[in-house]
This record gives sequence, structure tokens and C-alpha cells, in this order.
Amino acid sequence: ITINPEYGYEFSHTLETQIRGQLKNGLAMIDFYESCDNRHRLSRYGNDYIATLCIKL
Repeated sequence: ITINPEYGYEFSHTLETQIRGQLKNGLAMIDFYESCDNRHRLSRYGNDYIATLCIKL
């Protein structure tokens, strides 16, 4: 597979899948953080990174 650098290519699970997976496995979410790296062309469509702070119940 050749990916043209003129186009963006990303894959990720949905936020619903990621967060629901944490909650269903006994974690309680304390905080949520999103970050954007404006060096990437796809950043104009959404945040690039997320992080959750959870504790095990």
C-alpha cells in the first residue's frame, strides 16, 4: 500500500468504544483531556490526542 503524503490517513476506535470499554471494566473516569497538534493537516477536523484519568473501583 502506498499512501500519498498529500492526503491524510488515520485509524482509531471511536471515543464511545474506548470510554465504554474503560467504564465496563470497572474504571471510574475522573478527568478527560484533548490535545491538538496543528502541524498535521487532519487537525483542522478534530483533536489528535485524548487522555483519560481513571481509577479502579
